[in-house]
Amino acid sequence: MIKKAVISVFGVLVLFLLPFQACAVLPGDINGDGVVSISEVQTVINAFLGLYSNNIITTAMFSGKSFTADSGTLTFNVDGSLCGAGMNTVNETWTINSSGQLVVYNTGKGTATFTLVSGDATSGWTGSISYSNGSAATVGTFVPVTTPASCITTVADPATSLLWQIFDSGNKMNWYNAVSYCSGLTYGGYSGWRLPSSNELKGLDASAIYNQIQGTHYALVNGIYFGSYWSSNSYDNSQAYHVFLSTDKFTGWADKSGYTNLVRCVRP
Repeated sequence: MIKKAVISVFGVLVLFLLPFQACAVLPGDINGDGVVSISEVQTVINAFLGLYSNNIITTAMFSGKSFTADSGTLTFNVDGSLCGAGMNTVNETWTINSSGQLVVYNTGKGTATFTLVSGDATSGWTGSISYSNGSAATVGTFVPVTTPASCITTVADPATSLLWQIFDSGNKMNWYNAVSYCSGLTYGGYSGWRLPSSNELKGLDASAIYNQIQGTHYALVNGIYFGSYWSSNSYDNSQAYHVFLSTDKFTGWADKSGYTNLVRCVRP
């Protein structure tokens, strides 16, 4: 009897949802892609039968809206990009999967998946966040705000007219990937980024904008430097210079393929 009831509910939902495939907003279209997939139908059925303990997130709940999250304001742009004020959202994108979860790609902990537990559009949404890199799950809360994130992501050095990323890459990479990262970067509304020279990086340390850039600028712990950045300058065919942004502007060199550093791109 239960099996027949489930089949009956499934049939009714499919018959109800299929005629609306051509509509701009489809009943059951959880991720807002314009199509009601079988997995979305299954999600709706499971929610209807009480088989899910958690709530379902839809695209409309986040698309074009701003929230306070962590230490800043985060805007979920309608084009799938993220805009963060006070946080690094470089290369991060978001979507709603067919299971009704918020998924953010390219975070510092890999892919982050937010599963809604409670909340509403007025007080905000609270749930659990899991990470693809194996980091411990955390509790996340998105409290709505009416003022979108300002998305100030670049800063110009008045002494050199160079435009710098406020946030660095967040992840370390080898020299070859660093060159590709900058050349293929679209950031702050600009393309045409490049890897800076060692002199440009050393000049940044003493510039008027140094305190405005954010990230791992430098650290000296037990005599070991951290937070070094790749430069565009090669030491030889297999090694390139990297710069530690510290008071002594220490410069070293390392293997282009086997060593990893942070990246901060510049233009022009």
